[in-house]
Amino acid sequence: MTSDLFTNRKERLIPEFSEDCLYLNIYTPADLTKRGRLPVMVWIHGGGLVVGGASTYDGLALAAHENVVVVAIQYRLGIWGFFSTGDEHSRGNWGHLDQVAALHWVQENIANFGGDPGSVTIFGESAGGESVSVLVLSPLAKNLFHRAISESGVAFTAGLVRKDMKAAAKQIAVLAGCKTTTSAVFVHCLRQKSEDELLDLTLKMKFLTLDFHGDQRESHPFLTTVVDGVLLPKMPEEILAEKDFNTVPYIVGINKQEFGWLLPTMMDFPLSEGKLDQKTATSLLWKSYPISNIPEELTPVATDKYLGGTDDPVKKKDLFLDLMGDVVFGVPSVTVARQHRGESQTLDRRGTRPLSRDCVAPMVWRMLVSAAGLLPSQCELGLPAPSNLTQGCGGGGSGADESPGEEVSLWGALLRSSQDPSFSRSPPSPGLQARKRISAPELSL
Repeated sequence: MTSDLFTNRKERLIPEFSEDCLYLNIYTPADLTKRGRLPVMVWIHGGGLVVGGASTYDGLALAAHENVVVVAIQYRLGIWGFFSTGDEHSRGNWGHLDQVAALHWVQENIANFGGDPGSVTIFGESAGGESVSVLVLSPLAKNLFHRAISESGVAFTAGLVRKDMKAAAKQIAVLAGCKTTTSAVFVHCLRQKSEDELLDLTLKMKFLTLDFHGDQRESHPFLTTVVDGVLLPKMPEEILAEKDFNTVPYIVGINKQEFGWLLPTMMDFPLSEGKLDQKTATSLLWKSYPISNIPEELTPVATDKYLGGTDDPVKKKDLFLDLMGDVVFGVPSVTVARQHRGESQTLDRRGTRPLSRDCVAPMVWRMLVSAAGLLPSQCELGLPAPSNLTQGCGGGGSGADESPGEEVSLWGALLRSSQDPSFSRSPPSPGLQARKRISAPELSL
């Protein structure tokens, strides 16, 4: 359930597993008493809705350097947080309901910690970014926050949102030895299981991995957000098309190499040789269906679009990773940003720096800092403590060539102002200029 990617970085401790997890951490500037009410930033951690925790992230540097109150929340994960039968017996989205409850707590209590309940920004990466996107769409979160930032994850991210997860629920029940005659029967059976039994069951499900041998349409690497009629009344596409969401200023960001190392490693992609041929790439793309959502008959079209221009197997491997990054993260993020445009000010930002193996965790604010370019990197700020939420990625010192001034002003405007930041009133810097984006229609998907 946990790994070195999800440790408490300061003490190098792996967080304990417990269903009793609904706690939050609050970080405030040291001289808080000298200031008025401060903007609040609520961090939602990632981890595929299966792993992660608030203690992995240290918000001290962010609170001190940006003069904000940082709140890192927790929510139920995996079977406890997202098991769904699609009916009244287990609707699902329990983890998202925990996030809503945390936002209610912030509204009612954050003033006691020097925070302004009228100036709350929710932000997160990966599944945390998807959670932010879902909360922007949810009527249950109305008026609980005022700005939003999604980094490397939105409600369109394949594999994290489904209309229902009935098939996965039955698969879990079968593995648990429960009868599956009705959802009422196997939900009752599962509720008799202990924490340890459910944890063992979670490990048997092999979440966060892809099945490269079975039927990809029956593979479930995640337990996902579902349409429950309450937190999420309809599919995100429908809600966005109807413009029926929380209209708040919204930043959506992605990285240059979204699929460069972490996800292929975690999901056991067979790319260790560092090269790839066209046939294998097409096969891998189909086997990635649970996270790419590309039908089998269209996989040759997509791989030819990306890999067809070279015979070099090393370049093909790199282009395949670009394809996966665009399909899993890029296209969904750009689509969400465009759908929000006109209702709320939205900036979609593609990072210019790849991730290095030396700075994989915490996979958070440093992704906003170093990849999305919204703040200076750790090196530019001169910050200590590699575990803090303003951590930057090392790797060649490329950040020294990038001026963060405009991005800092833009991010600060989003954070501190109740008005929409002026995203388009002046020419963008080279780092913010639009690039050609590959969209689903261009891939004929």
